[in-house]
Amino acid sequence: MDEVKVTVCCPAYNHGKYIRKCLEGIVNQITDFKYEVLIRDDASTDNTRSIIEEYVEKYPELFIPVYEKENMWNKGIDIHAYMKENVRGKYIAYCEGDDYWTDMHKLQKQFDALEKNPELSMCTHMTQFVSEDEKELRGTLPDNVCKSLETGIILRDEYAKLIYVDCGHPFHTTSYFIRKEILFSLMEGELSSFKIWDYTVLMIALLGKGIFYYNEKMSVYRCDSISSIGTALDGSIYENESNYKFALNKCKFLLVLNDKLERKYEDIIYRSVIEEFLHYAELLGVKRVVKDMNNLFNGKSYESYLSKNQKIKLFGFRRCPLLLKTVLNIKRRLK
Repeated sequence: MDEVKVTVCCPAYNHGKYIRKCLEGIVNQITDFKYEVLIRDDASTDNTRSIIEEYVEKYPELFIPVYEKENMWNKGIDIHAYMKENVRGKYIAYCEGDDYWTDMHKLQKQFDALEKNPELSMCTHMTQFVSEDEKELRGTLPDNVCKSLETGIILRDEYAKLIYVDCGHPFHTTSYFIRKEILFSLMEGELSSFKIWDYTVLMIALLGKGIFYYNEKMSVYRCDSISSIGTALDGSIYENESNYKFALNKCKFLLVLNDKLERKYEDIIYRSVIEEFLHYAELLGVKRVVKDMNNLFNGKSYESYLSKNQKIKLFGFRRCPLLLKTVLNIKRRLK
């Protein structure tokens, strides 16, 4: 039991109100293997660091602490920058400081699933969403769109359809349990130029032959919590310039990943990218967004991959954008 099998990645920033529950969920895991916790306080201004220090002192063999003197997230440097040098586990799991795990056997279940299925890249499970104070349930991931998912293997073709067509983002970060070599492929070649976030981890899992899913609630995501990284990208501020830049970077990542996947899912990847651009064409102006889209594809043909509805929208935005926007607004009011 001396060899570390799993590394838990735990980023924290101003999570003093919540982090004890997060850390308790981690240290109370019951496993027949050794695991470690790479925890980083990103220069918190509250008592987050002092609470982390309590747990490091109590469980010195478990924690690898990193205490930043200045905030690295704002500089574009996340906890993954430390992984290649510090991670010893064969697998990597995630839990941000304001979320927590609810199943003491979570790591063991996910470990067993991937040990029994070496061809799979990742294991996930259901997550409960709650309000910041935990007084209100806010649904689950997967949500009702993916309610038919059952415990078991999701093969790669089905998984690609799930994340590109059916659900978009079906699993929460607290459920991720991924092979180290799959995750580290995000830090190599062209992919290394992209910042790693929850979506890129979901996408890179396509490099395996599928994933394993548990239809069981094993973690909690605290919506709208103070300092939650997710709140910076939620629907309340989605329609603005900063999020367009984020979306543009996401689309660039998808096209690079498309090449890495040997264009196996090019049709649905292209549709996903175009859908992102069509959304912003309506919000930020047609000429600018269409120009960015054409620059991104760099002369590659993509229109033959599009759905009929996307072709109509793209034609409308190019030829008569004001009329199309009026029609779309009328449709929304009638829903």
